[in-house]
Formats: sequence, C-alpha cells, structure tokens
Amino acid sequence: MKKSIIYSLLAIMLFACSEDNETNEPFTLEGKTYQIVAYKVESNMDLNGDGVFSTNLLLECADPNYISNQLMKFVTDSTAYYPMGAHPIFGIVNGEQYSTITSPARPTIPYIFQRPNIRFIEGVEPFLINTVISDDNQTITTRFKIIETYGLGHNLDWRYFNQAGEIETYTGDFIITLELQN
Repeated sequence: MKKSIIYSLLAIMLFACSEDNETNEPFTLEGKTYQIVAYKVESNMDLNGDGVFSTNLLLECADPNYISNQLMKFVTDSTAYYPMGAHPIFGIVNGEQYSTITSPARPTIPYIFQRPNIRFIEGVEPFLINTVISDDNQTITTRFKIIETYGLGHNLDWRYFNQAGEIETYTGDFIITLELQN
C-alpha cells in the first residue's frame, strides 16, 4: 500500500513537472528594457567637488539624472542599445578635478546571450566588459575597467584626488546595475 501511494505521488509529480516544461518557453532578452539604477567604482572619489567622497558615481558625476535615465534596450534582431557609452569621464586638468559625461549616441550593437553572460560585440571582438543577468532576469550587472575599455583621451586620464589630497589614477572596475523595466 505504501509503495503504491509513493509511486502515485511520484507519477503526479512527474506529470506536473512535464506539464510545466511544455508551457514554459526559454527566457529571451528580445523586447526587454533595463534601466541603470546604480553606477559604482571601487575607490572613494569626490568628482563634483562637494567635499563628500563616495563610490557612487550617480552622486559624484556632473549630471546623475542623465546616466540614471540611460536604458539598455534589446531589440528583436539580436542587437541592443548599449548605454555604457554614457559614462563619466574624469581627470585632473591644470591642477583641478574635472569630470563630464560622454554621449551614448551610437547605433545598436549585436550581442550573444549565453546565460548568465551577455557578450556585446563591436567589430569582430567582444567588448572587454563582463555583463551578467541575474537568475530571476530582473537585474543586469556589468563590470569593466575604464582604461582597458576606453583607453586614455579627451585630456582626461582617469585621475582623481583621493581623500588625502593626493592624485591617483583609477584602475579599478566600474560596476553598473540595471533593472528590468518591462
């Protein structure tokens, strides 16, 4: 009797699981939109000159609303609007801390999605950017080293004044978190 009850329960569980698998389609990024909710660095900085040091670039950059309004939109042809072009750039110019934000004006770029990784491709090479999606598909986190990804330029060299007033070159990661909007 016990065996028949156990076998019946197993059969019900297997049937229920097979039903779920038949109705669940694999997750796709196509048609999804994610918005930047956090933009962090690994060292405390005071890029806006308010005397408060933070690792939160949404508090330190010249126009935090501009960055936080950036969207990563995945379109139906395996391309995406990639907002990481809208990043703070900073340096020391004539002994003064300087920062601005680049413009993300660019067409869509192709991507490859192999859970949990999203690889963005420009030209023939993937970006040097580690982008992963959470298990529940609600957040995307992307990490990159700014100097490796974008190099030096614009008379800005990723230098900043640390809390001791010394000049340092930032070589750590930029860490961006995006949340699903639809």
